[in-house]
Amino acid sequence: MKNLGLGILLAAASLAAHAQCTFPASASSAYDPAMSAIHLPWRTDLPGTPGTPVFAWQEVRFESSWRDYMAAFLEEIRASGIRIDQRRLTMNPKAEWWIVPWMDYSLNGRERLNGLTAERGPDRGDLSKTSGDNIQTWAVGWYNRPGAYAIGEIFKNPCNPQIPATFAFPAQSASFKFLFTTADVEQVSYLEGSPEIDAYINPKDDPHGERDGVDGRTPRPMRLLQVDIAVKDPNAKDTGWVMGTFVWRKPANPKAFKGDWLLDNLVPVGLMWGNDPGELDPAWNKTTAISQSQINQELRGVVWAASEADWPQRPYPGFQGRLNGPADNPRSSCLACHAAAQWRRDQPLVDSFKLDKSFSEEKVRAHVSKFFMNTQGGIRHSGSKVGNPLDYSLQLEAAFDRICRACSDQKLQAKTPDICKVPQVRNRGTIVTRDTCEASPAVNFLKLFIKPEALSETPNPRQ
Repeated sequence: MKNLGLGILLAAASLAAHAQCTFPASASSAYDPAMSAIHLPWRTDLPGTPGTPVFAWQEVRFESSWRDYMAAFLEEIRASGIRIDQRRLTMNPKAEWWIVPWMDYSLNGRERLNGLTAERGPDRGDLSKTSGDNIQTWAVGWYNRPGAYAIGEIFKNPCNPQIPATFAFPAQSASFKFLFTTADVEQVSYLEGSPEIDAYINPKDDPHGERDGVDGRTPRPMRLLQVDIAVKDPNAKDTGWVMGTFVWRKPANPKAFKGDWLLDNLVPVGLMWGNDPGELDPAWNKTTAISQSQINQELRGVVWAASEADWPQRPYPGFQGRLNGPADNPRSSCLACHAAAQWRRDQPLVDSFKLDKSFSEEKVRAHVSKFFMNTQGGIRHSGSKVGNPLDYSLQLEAAFDRICRACSDQKLQAKTPDICKVPQVRNRGTIVTRDTCEASPAVNFLKLFIKPEALSETPNPRQ
């Protein structure tokens, strides 16, 4: 089967084996009505074996040579052949990087040109001292063969994914993600010269797509902002994962820059393998003694503040000196955010990262104690009492939410997936109690009286 770029179409590809499971391409958020089809270049033929690949980063110890570790990963990205062609992302079709199924439904689902999904919208002042409101960030990410194999095991039946009692990615599973933004150079000066693509995203006056939904998306230019990486590294004893972030930084002479304009000017923000549990400063906007994140201090004053008075909204990349990228919540960290990945999503737990910026010392201590522990991959976050841990994969969590939403909306015609019957975690998420996604006439009648907010969109994972 030719790669169609959407994991959701695995259902259509598997009709012979799952004759009672259908999902029309026109229901996908990446459907192009002008072409009556979906055309994305990404691999969805999830591998049946993890293989025995060897990756460049395996020869590097991240604790002592974090920059070399990140550079080695960047070489793996380069080997994929990823590039921009006619303002669209493309990759060698045989490259062993795959996207996650069922990411192309709902307001946050994949757009039609590059398969980007909606990410957290940065707060005012997150990206720069002059960045404003209503900036959109959209991203697309891939898993390598070991990681894609694990995802394929879950999606053996594309319309009824199964989570093992204890789920964990194999060693050397890895992912990378490209994040693009609508922020312009006037707002974020370090983006000058950044590669541009076009993407079908929400219009300026409806940044969350709440007014017109997917149908209201329009083609808009976006700039490369950030690239995230993650590795299931056995040497990361406290969490099992190593995560890093690159950012585009304006070249000294953008007009004369002759490098590979997609990759050569990415600058490492840092790398982390733990959350430094218990480390804090009583004042929320101070940094503290961090040993499990390595941060590129050359970006001080560019991606975060040179001083508190200079840029009060972003005093550090992640909370008190831990790692996070410019698109991310500064009250969190890469690992702290992903450690909460589970099914069902514990939305109140994640919402706690939105705490106000005027922490008392008591709040700072509670915040660090609650979120910045070292959680082993495959173990439930200690702040949540129910739910299956997903080994740091927010993409899996989002995919499950979207297949259940498609079932609830009666776009998926199948038996109700088992995961959609799992009870909600503290009143957030879509739950389907009927046996099939198709509702009875009586249920359809009752939906006329359900308030729209009762089926409101689940917030983006990094929100």
